[in-house]
Amino acid sequence: MKNVWLIGTLVLAIVVAAAVFTAFYTGEKSKVIVAGKIRVAPHLQKQAQHIRILYIVLRDAQAMHPMPYGAYVDRTGNFSFMLTKDNIQLMGAGASAEPTTLNIKARLDKDGRAGIDQQGDLVGELTGIATGTTDVEIVINRAIQAE
Repeated sequence: MKNVWLIGTLVLAIVVAAAVFTAFYTGEKSKVIVAGKIRVAPHLQKQAQHIRILYIVLRDAQAMHPMPYGAYVDRTGNFSFMLTKDNIQLMGAGASAEPTTLNIKARLDKDGRAGIDQQGDLVGELTGIATGTTDVEIVINRAIQAE
């Protein structure tokens, strides 16, 4: 009888562990806000060679204010991206309202500091991108010059 109780307890423990594991690993995943690739235009490739900080800034295309919806930083040099609410820093209204149309800026940042574009940064932008688009291609095609 002791063996039956032990086997029953062991089976129950395995079932509970499987349920907990399933709950943690099959929960709701964040949907894609935007995904795609970034490439550097040929005339900027030499300048881009040693810049390893990439900012991707999302703005609500319909918003009246310039506050970004979210931002993502990549220090790996990998120019493919998939942005969700799980991997971007939401800003301002971004925490509550998801825009339907985005303006997207990719910036290779020479000094690595967040903020406005500065001399030496390389940028590319797209406007009017529908949220959920997964085949975006942003071309970094402009160098910020001194004012």
